[in-house]
Amino acid sequence: PPASPSQPVIRTSIRLGPGQWLDGMRLSRVDRPTRTGMALSGDGRFVVYSAIKENPTPRDQPCLYLRRLDQLEGKPIAGTEGGSSPFLSPDDRWIGFWADGKLKKVSVDGGVALGLCDVPLLLASLGAPTTRSLSGTDPRVDSLGSQLKAVSPRP
Repeated sequence: PPASPSQPVIRTSIRLGPGQWLDGMRLSRVDRPTRTGMALSGDGRFVVYSAIKENPTPRDQPCLYLRRLDQLEGKPIAGTEGGSSPFLSPDDRWIGFWADGKLKKVSVDGGVALGLCDVPLLLASLGAPTTRSLSGTDPRVDSLGSQLKAVSPRP
């Protein structure tokens, strides 16, 4: 088969707003994150990240931001307050994230964040949410989208 054309290399620096830290999964509200939360679109045109106020207090909440790489600043995504661990659908139209004990999704173009299912504690041992969670084909999310269920691994 013929070689596919190579994509251009893009180099960028992503600066957070003044007084912000990159955020991610935390063991408690005041600890520094153990994993940072960031997702890059498949076409490399934007990044979604979780940020929180520098030196946060237990009352401060992170928020997801969308930074298009042709723009200088990220913009907060409405409805993602408390959000962390962002990931993108295969078509880059939906942002999945965890907040308030739920797996949620919101359109990249904005709108209302939708709850997909309850996930009281997001840990690596649960298995990372997949992009299928956003399209409704994740077997761990029941048909009503209300709870996460155990799925046996395939032989």
